[in-house]
Amino acid sequence: MSLTPPIPILIVDDEADLRNLLVEALTDQGYAAEGAEGGAQALALVREKHFPVIFTDLNMPGGLSGLELLRAIHDDDPRAMGILMTGYATTESAIQALKRGAYDFIQKPFKLAEIEASLERALEHYRLVRENEEYQHNLERMVEARTQEILGLKNDIEKLFEGFVNASVTAIEARDPSTSGHSSRVADLTVGLAEAVNLTPNGRFG
Repeated sequence: MSLTPPIPILIVDDEADLRNLLVEALTDQGYAAEGAEGGAQALALVREKHFPVIFTDLNMPGGLSGLELLRAIHDDDPRAMGILMTGYATTESAIQALKRGAYDFIQKPFKLAEIEASLERALEHYRLVRENEEYQHNLERMVEARTQEILGLKNDIEKLFEGFVNASVTAIEARDPSTSGHSSRVADLTVGLAEAVNLTPNGRFG
C-alpha cells in the first residue's frame, strides 16, 4: 500500500533549534513535518492525526520520556513507527529501547543522512505492515464468500436429492396403485435417515 504524499512526520524534542532544523529539512524533502516540544503536545497532535513515523528525544525534562511517549502513542496507534534520538546512548539503552517498541535508535549528534536513512527504512516497514494487513483482510473476505458459496451449493444438492426421491416415489406409485402411501412413507424415512447420519447425495458421510 502506497502512502500519499506529503507523508506526515512528527519531530518531538525539547531543543527548539534541533527540532526546527529537522522539521525544515524534512519539509524541504516533501514531507509534512511537524514539531512538538514535549510528550503532552506530541500526544495531542497524534490524537488529532495519524503520523506514520515519529522521531522523539529519549530524555526530555518534565512529563513523558521518549520511551513513555512511544508506549502511549502505540496504545492509540499501534502502526506508528517510533524512532528515538539521544545524546546519552549506550548499547544497553539502545537494546532496551528496541525491546520496548522503538523501531530505531539514533545517537546525537547525528548527520541528516542518518535521519533520512532511518526514515526511509521505517516507512518501508510501515508499508509492508499495511500491505500485510490489507492482504489478510482480503483473504478473510474471500474465505467468507467461498464458504457462503459452498453452503449454497450444499442446500441446492439437498433439494435435488429430495426431489429425486419424491419423483421416484411418484413413478413407483403410478405403476402400482396398491403401494400408494407406503412408498411416500419410505421416502420420508429415507430422507430423514440420510439427514440423521449426515449422508451426502453421493453416498458419502459428510
